[in-house]
Amino acid sequence: MVLVTHGNLIRVLTVRWLGLPGAAGANLALCTAPIGRLALYDARPSLLGWNFSPTFDMPLAPPPRTRPAPGDPVVPATGEPRGS
Repeated sequence: MVLVTHGNLIRVLTVRWLGLPGAAGANLALCTAPIGRLALYDARPSLLGWNFSPTFDMPLAPPPRTRPAPGDPVVPATGEPRGS
């Protein structure tokens, strides 16, 4: 199930899921547009992730190489295939 809501409500729902009083939600810091994961862990309601952002927490692609690595074929600067 996916739940999309505003910050204060998601804090209250999260702490209630964990069995805590609603006021405990004030202790949960919440970034803009975060992703949280609530699930059962060992048959108990648990908080498995909080404040994840798909733009900041996902692994970045490696930067492009500017120099060939050892063993890479050398391609002429003209852009033509080798042997032309």
